[in-house]
Amino acid sequence: TGIENYRGSILPCTLPGCEGLKVIATYHPSYVARDRTRYPIFDIDIRRVKEDSSFPELNIPERHMVIDPRGEELKHWVDKIIKNGIAAADIEAIKYTTHILCCGFAISPSETVCIVQHEHSYEWQWAIDKILSSSINLIWHNGPYDQIVLEANGFKIKNYFWDTMVAQHVMQPEMPKTLAYITSVNTREPYYKDEVKSDEDTKSWTQKWWSISENREKVWRYNCKDTGCTFENFLIQEEELSNGPSGWTPTFQFKMSEIPVGVRISQAGMLRDEKRHRELKGALLYIWADFQSALNNLVGRTVNTNSSKQMCILLYDELGLKEKRKRDKNGKWVRTADENALVSLVGECKAQYDNRIQKAVKEKWLKALVVCKLTMKIRGVRKVLSSYVNVEISDDGRARGLVKITGAETGRWSMSKYYDNTGIPMQTVPRDPVELEDESVLNNIEGLLELEGALK
Repeated sequence: TGIENYRGSILPCTLPGCEGLKVIATYHPSYVARDRTRYPIFDIDIRRVKEDSSFPELNIPERHMVIDPRGEELKHWVDKIIKNGIAAADIEAIKYTTHILCCGFAISPSETVCIVQHEHSYEWQWAIDKILSSSINLIWHNGPYDQIVLEANGFKIKNYFWDTMVAQHVMQPEMPKTLAYITSVNTREPYYKDEVKSDEDTKSWTQKWWSISENREKVWRYNCKDTGCTFENFLIQEEELSNGPSGWTPTFQFKMSEIPVGVRISQAGMLRDEKRHRELKGALLYIWADFQSALNNLVGRTVNTNSSKQMCILLYDELGLKEKRKRDKNGKWVRTADENALVSLVGECKAQYDNRIQKAVKEKWLKALVVCKLTMKIRGVRKVLSSYVNVEISDDGRARGLVKITGAETGRWSMSKYYDNTGIPMQTVPRDPVELEDESVLNNIEGLLELEGALK
């Protein structure tokens, strides 16, 4: 949402009569009262408001951006970056591809350069390779993504020195870890992620959006801001880490040592057994068809269990169950038939069935109980099919996922799809076996696979 992005930003007011007045945005107190996890962020913003109330200036950081240097100017910058001994780095790439658009470096929070890739440019290749293969300390934010894409282009990072996302994860594991967030609390740079059409997870742009020249210019500036802010965050984190609890530094060093392991696991993936994959898909489709047939016969029509509207009508309007509600993305209370609602309804139906004596009343609650349980089973099967079976994998037959070292508050790893939007988050693959009462049904595997179209 807008306030989620702009909270903490120092901005000039644009309201008539108040032009130029300094404004610092934050959450509404009622929102903080409803969601107490937002209070620490709210408190940080209020402290900034108090400190900034003593002077009228915005004091926004000035960043010197050198965009697309070439020839002798590029060589000068390559030498300058290496001589500096430390630099923040960041790439921008076309979404779901290894096509790098540019690579940015900052030698301080205020001095940044964006090296743009041009088609068939040996100069760009030489510059990036010389910097990355040198012994300078390189600072990244969520660098494993950058490393995987860079290595797919033939580059090697010699000295992965610091990752601001890892540092944030070590010091404040329960707080957000995006560059936008840590920039909002550590620096005075206003929110800038909306200056280009971006995707926070993949840090990339679509080819269609990229083809507009005006947008490309925005990307260069965006890239420079990213590296400048990353360097500024690094300076603050380095001081906090050294002055913080004694366990922070060794924990950070340990988490950093996990990065190359996670990157190699991501790149290796797992080879998929295509024969067993077909059998698994056929078995799941058979189970889905069996449960779906039972549900359709019970209610007298075909029901799409993934349709919230259809399920709410069935559960609340037709079966007369107590409505379950939750807030939608706009904060409005709406009816829901999600997993939490179904778990609650199963408990209520079971209690009503056990406590009733009259046969007709017991049958009514038994029907409602079976409907809820069948819905949960069908959704479970469909989830496995959509998230883990009917997924695109790499051309070499391997299923890959992107390991996230900072993925959980507890310190464990998590996984998502690979950078190219293929593969599966392997850590969440269901462990329950798929069992068939009669495995001979798999003899007609082609017939089972044809069920998919009918069930949808």
